[in-house]
Amino acid sequence: SAIGDHRFDARRADLSPEGVTATGVRLAEATSDLDDLDDAHLDVRDQVDLEVLRTRLTARLWAHDELAEQTWNPLLTVPAEAVYSLVARQTGAPDERAQALTARLGGLADHLDAVRGRLGQMPQVHVETAIAQTLGVVSLLGDPVDALLARAPARRSALDEARSQAE
Repeated sequence: SAIGDHRFDARRADLSPEGVTATGVRLAEATSDLDDLDDAHLDVRDQVDLEVLRTRLTARLWAHDELAEQTWNPLLTVPAEAVYSLVARQTGAPDERAQALTARLGGLADHLDAVRGRLGQMPQVHVETAIAQTLGVVSLLGDPVDALLARAPARRSALDEARSQAE
């Protein structure tokens, strides 16, 4: 969604134990695949691009496996971006955005249950910030969603139901 590909707007990061494990496996496999590439035939600019990509993947893998924010950072669990990106942006058809928001909100309870089981000790500042962000998300479920529904009235029933469950 963030880079303009909206095919997956209805999805949210899977922070369940299985999802976290799968993410780690994908990062490790992608890093290994890049390490296996023979870059001798690449021009200098492509070699630099490859090294930037390799470095970013390696950093993400380290952050996933070693930093393991999913075990202590409640900010990762707040669905702020999942809601904001769909109600605030003006790109994409309102009907599609409303449908994606319905799907994201519909799985919110399961998402929060999954992440609650993973969080351990959390820094107080992160907890306070997560609470503030959550209140902001709740406010997005009011007028901004109503404005979206004014442009996608056929989605009102389903989105209103998902919205009431999320609140």
